[in-house]
Amino acid sequence: MRLMVCCYLASIEKPTTGHTNVPFATADLGSTQIYRNTESLTGVHQRFSNYLSTHLKRKHGTEGKLENATDLPTVNEFSTADQQRLLQDEKNLEFLEFINQGNREEVERLLSEDSSARVAARDRMGLTALDSSFKKGHDDIFKLLLRYGADGSGKYLHQYARTGRLECVEALLRHGVDVNASNDIGETALHVAASNGSESLLKFLIEKGADSQAIDFLKYTPLHHAAFGGCVGVAKLLLASGACVDSKARDGETALHLSTGRGHVTVTSILLASGADANSMDHSGCGWMPLHYASEKLCPEMIWILLKANAHVNTRTRGGLTPLSLTLGFWGQAYYEETYVESAKLLLAAGAELRLEDWECISHEDKEMFANYRPAGVEWTQDADSTTIPWSAESDEEYADVLRPSYRGNGQ
Repeated sequence: MRLMVCCYLASIEKPTTGHTNVPFATADLGSTQIYRNTESLTGVHQRFSNYLSTHLKRKHGTEGKLENATDLPTVNEFSTADQQRLLQDEKNLEFLEFINQGNREEVERLLSEDSSARVAARDRMGLTALDSSFKKGHDDIFKLLLRYGADGSGKYLHQYARTGRLECVEALLRHGVDVNASNDIGETALHVAASNGSESLLKFLIEKGADSQAIDFLKYTPLHHAAFGGCVGVAKLLLASGACVDSKARDGETALHLSTGRGHVTVTSILLASGADANSMDHSGCGWMPLHYASEKLCPEMIWILLKANAHVNTRTRGGLTPLSLTLGFWGQAYYEETYVESAKLLLAAGAELRLEDWECISHEDKEMFANYRPAGVEWTQDADSTTIPWSAESDEEYADVLRPSYRGNGQ
């Protein structure tokens, strides 16, 4: 302020003779706009001095009338409160820099001087002291900040659960963070631990009272997350803690739908052994069962264990597709040759109906592979044309264990 006023007052000079009536500068003093010329120069000087005198008296309690720049008193534009705030900001930036450096000794020294101001400090990007310590991976400083009263609620439990840093999760719970707190998509720390396959963390959370039936915004339970990720140990721990094996998400999917859809054979076996319904149908608009997912994935091992669990082999989706239809949709694609033949034969041996529309998916050369299959109720003859007639399983010793044509449900 002082420099600005001095520069302005010093700049008011008499113009060159001959230019007495040409306005060449303006100043906005309050609501009055003044033109600077030879006729008004004295008036401008006086008016500006009066304006400054009034300003100094009102803002700084300065008495007397200002006549020229040399009379301008030395004043401090910042109040005591402003000065204290600026000093505090400077100290906070120093504190946050020590956190970024991982200098625990200096961080603790500054906390001991003024913990309440320090733990609430934010940098120019709005990051808190806890944010900075988490971002830099300084777990010892993070725990130190909690001990001095930093607010650990909110996102930190989920962030540390995602990285599997058990000590910090334990510290957060010890400082009162709710073990079942949810994030902005409804996930609890148990959902996160289940997704990551962190068995030790998941076991710890369950011991601390985490709800194994908690649902996120898609109504997925932690078991859904474990099944999707193929996390065997986590799935076992959740089931042992009482998680419902057939809980349905918003679209009707169970954990079994997710494990079969992702091709996780071991998790699928665990779920079936725990009583999962092999014929549960989702309601997302498709009406798929786990066997539909396994058939689409062309996973013979998955199809096998579902058939042994009495999965219905002829149930149709809302679009009219059977498990066999989905398998034969890949027929003739060389990339899938090893799995689609095995998958199709497993389904046929279990009593899958080979429909005309399915038959049309098969190449002329490949139809010869179905010489041992015939439609139910149709007499087999030596001259039957296997290249034009769709056959269903009659007998095949290789698949004798899954031949249940009269017992297996056909669905709707």
